[in-house]
Amino acid sequence: MRILGYPAEKISILTTYNGQAQLIRDVFQRRCDTNPLIGMPAKVSTVDKYQGQQNDFIILSLVKTRNIGHIRDVRRLVVALSRARLGLYVLGRSKVFMDCLELTPAMRIFAKYPRKLVILPFEAHPTIRKWNERSKDGEPMEIQDTLHMTHFVHEFYMSNLPAMRDAYEQAMNEYMESQRLLNPPIDETQMDVETEHEKKHREAMERKKKQEMDDKKEADIHFEDMDHEMQEPAATAAPAPGAPAVEEPPPK
Repeated sequence: MRILGYPAEKISILTTYNGQAQLIRDVFQRRCDTNPLIGMPAKVSTVDKYQGQQNDFIILSLVKTRNIGHIRDVRRLVVALSRARLGLYVLGRSKVFMDCLELTPAMRIFAKYPRKLVILPFEAHPTIRKWNERSKDGEPMEIQDTLHMTHFVHEFYMSNLPAMRDAYEQAMNEYMESQRLLNPPIDETQMDVETEHEKKHREAMERKKKQEMDDKKEADIHFEDMDHEMQEPAATAAPAPGAPAVEEPPPK
């Protein structure tokens, strides 16, 4: 899907077990996270943790190949099958789930569609073709099994790598041009003039503020407090009861 141009943020991967979700995350981080042509999907999560969320395209792994597991709970199955807006791709062993009585209504719907994955490898995203129209870019291709899918994806990626690089470079150039228009470069000479003007304005405001503070200090001074002749004599402390009175010496 990424090779054909589907946005990574429009794709989420769901599974029914935490262990497989963590394994898928590790694989993506090793192989795709540092590759700007592929990148990470919007989310890799379990069905239970994805409740209340949606995305355009959901890839759902049912994990189990021998028994149903806790996907037997119809409520969990409803959540798993209702997270996609445009495309839902389910990976699992169909016979195991077709034989489950609790899942019969949902499996009857899947029975109307091909059991194997059918893709249009020559139809890039986005397309103007309607869902009920036949593609004019080539014949549909049917994927036989996981081994076939592995070989096909590798060969398809390598054959489209030059075109993907060109598209990536073009997208980056368009992005840089849009950023340049939104944030035009600043004239350094003009920036220096503005900085000097701001500096003079700041210094003038600081001088004005300092002058106002000095004027306020002068207004708060009481000159009477500095005239010792007008100050009242300090009160003499009274002697403690029973203590002998101490006579002051006569003035000379």
